[in-house]
Amino acid sequence: MRRRIAISQARDGRVILSDALLCDSFWRRLRGLLACPPEDLGRGALFICHAEGRLVASVHTLGLRRCIGLVWLDARRVVVDLRVAPPWQLPFSPSAPAMYCLEGEPAITERLRPGDQLVFSEALA
Repeated sequence: MRRRIAISQARDGRVILSDALLCDSFWRRLRGLLACPPEDLGRGALFICHAEGRLVASVHTLGLRRCIGLVWLDARRVVVDLRVAPPWQLPFSPSAPAMYCLEGEPAITERLRPGDQLVFSEALA
């Protein structure tokens, strides 16, 4: 079973994603949301890179049938870039070095802005 994580704003505790897939290994990052049911796009996913950087945090939307929202965070979990990505495109890189990437519904980019700090916690079952 894949682990899930809750993501909220540090400032006010507002929940951004309550049940995101945790993609913390090569194989989990490779699979991402591709083989997941459509409702998992609403749940989102948190991709953890092995180092902070622009290239290592790049993502693609090959195989996806819908637009997705991308939110990149640095090692301090501060939002550094946001973008809505169309399907079947590559690559998308953050404008600044990042260590984490949130993927979800395009609306996720409307709930956050650069400089917001996020908090990760285990999702409740």
